[in-house]
Amino acid sequence: MGGGIFPAPDKNTSQQSQSDMAGGIACQHGFKAGANMSANNMKAAEQTYHGFLNLIKYSIPVLAVIVILVILLIS
Repeated sequence: MGGGIFPAPDKNTSQQSQSDMAGGIACQHGFKAGANMSANNMKAAEQTYHGFLNLIKYSIPVLAVIVILVILLIS
């Protein structure tokens, strides 16, 4: 057997056929990203994205004010 920490991958399981990759990027557990995403998942993803943008939109000005106050206190 080969040396090293990690065993060599099995040739039968490490290669994916072209049909496996046709619907999207296949993962080990069989989920194909992009191919099977439902409308509900997209809605949830968009809500998460917009929530993240709102968090950034309001937190950056607050942090800027805090930084300016700290700089003024130090100087």
